[in-house]
Amino acid sequence: METDERIKFGAEYLGRRCRDYLCPHGLVKNLGNGVYAITEDGDSYLNGELDVSQIEPRD
Repeated sequence: METDERIKFGAEYLGRRCRDYLCPHGLVKNLGNGVYAITEDGDSYLNGELDVSQIEPRD
């Protein structure tokens, strides 16, 4: 597998961040096998339209 030098973090770190923070806040959805998709809320956050400090973690 080729490494992209623009990404300074490994897959394990990124997966943990997605699982521990982004998924519980509804910003990404786990599709399985280490693949995540940005949700509508995640897109709104990236566009500066959503303040994640106002979002409670989901179970």
